[in-house]
Amino acid sequence: MKKFFLVSIALLGGFAMQAFAQQDWGPEWGDTAEIRQQNVMEFNFLRNRIQNQEYGPAAFYLQNLLRNAPTGTIGIYIHGVRMYHTRLRATQNREQRAVYLDSLIMLSRMAIELFPPQNNEQLRQRIDLIRTMAVEFQNVHPMDREGVARQYREAIELMGEDADPVVVLTYFDLLATDYRDDLVSMEEFLSEFDRLTPIIQAVGTEEQVRQFEGILARSGAANCEGIERLYGSQIDEYPDDLRLLEMVITLLNRAGCSGTEFYLKVAELYYKVEPTPNTALLIASYYSARGDRAMAQRYHREALGNETDPSRRAEILISIAAAQLEDRNYQQAYNYARQAAQLDSRNATAFYLMATSIAATAQNIQDPFRRQTVHWLIVDNLQQARQLGFTAVNIGNQIAQYQANFPPVEELFMRNLNEGATYTVNEGWITGQTTVRRRP
Repeated sequence: MKKFFLVSIALLGGFAMQAFAQQDWGPEWGDTAEIRQQNVMEFNFLRNRIQNQEYGPAAFYLQNLLRNAPTGTIGIYIHGVRMYHTRLRATQNREQRAVYLDSLIMLSRMAIELFPPQNNEQLRQRIDLIRTMAVEFQNVHPMDREGVARQYREAIELMGEDADPVVVLTYFDLLATDYRDDLVSMEEFLSEFDRLTPIIQAVGTEEQVRQFEGILARSGAANCEGIERLYGSQIDEYPDDLRLLEMVITLLNRAGCSGTEFYLKVAELYYKVEPTPNTALLIASYYSARGDRAMAQRYHREALGNETDPSRRAEILISIAAAQLEDRNYQQAYNYARQAAQLDSRNATAFYLMATSIAATAQNIQDPFRRQTVHWLIVDNLQQARQLGFTAVNIGNQIAQYQANFPPVEELFMRNLNEGATYTVNEGWITGQTTVRRRP
């Protein structure tokens, strides 16, 4: 039985080899049928040797295939890259790592040049090869900052419209580090931000775009003077370039430059090209930063008059309320915030501004008990803001402070008020229904 089994295996192997020999491969594998079959067999040997970690014979077959069938299949290069990638990661010898890296890069570039992607799988293979070149160069030569940056720039250029957002983020983060270490000028850094912005916006998720912008914010490069120096002449040359205006105003806002003359110049040009509520608010923010409340209100009202979406109207009302609060017009601030809450009941900031406006006025109420009842309204609005997710301040501490000013239980007893009962506050413009509570 054993002999019969061995004979059967031999016959099967023979049939397989015969079938393989009869199959004719494409001209990319060689000039004749015999040469093509030999090259395909060597490709199979290459895969098997690499799989078995027999890298000496694998390198022999790889060299033969590069010489005799360089356009046979991209798989030749993918397997070769994997082999050198594995060997690179397995040794700490500096010279060997450099040799393996050179081989990896050479094979990757040959594959990229010889095999334009025809489908999604080939595109994925191409992206993987490009990414690997940049990542491994950085791993082998981490101190060659110029070389690392060059590799990532080349990777992004080779990927084109299919750029990997992770590669873009990695490169820009490296560039930010180099800027902080005085290896890259502010002009070069911001210029790369300008070049990469449409790329990351096209290929990245919202979170990745935020990460990209966060790198710029943390770098310290986007200051008022630097932005004007870099983009001032472009703004003069292209005053109606919407994308340029939007990008520059975003940089200026992020850098806290809303009170500068350059900001007003860009905002007014932006408003001229795109006269929307949003661009009107940009000009309002300039005048707010300069303390010109009349002009700020003018543009706030202009934005409000042109906005029809309820949630956006609520946001504009919030801006107006905040400006009124800063000017100590507490009743006006409260009214605008209340209108915002009526338009958008999920707007946490509206309730916080209402609480803040009431609190600023409550201190002027002379009667202690009446002042304490107003604190009920304040806490009502603060709790509503917290429930809706307001996190700009430690709202819990504020609630505790106002609760400490609730009437003591003795006061409620003397006034025949029961905890949990409805109570109407009526202190001038501060009015509303609340709930009776005692001091904790």
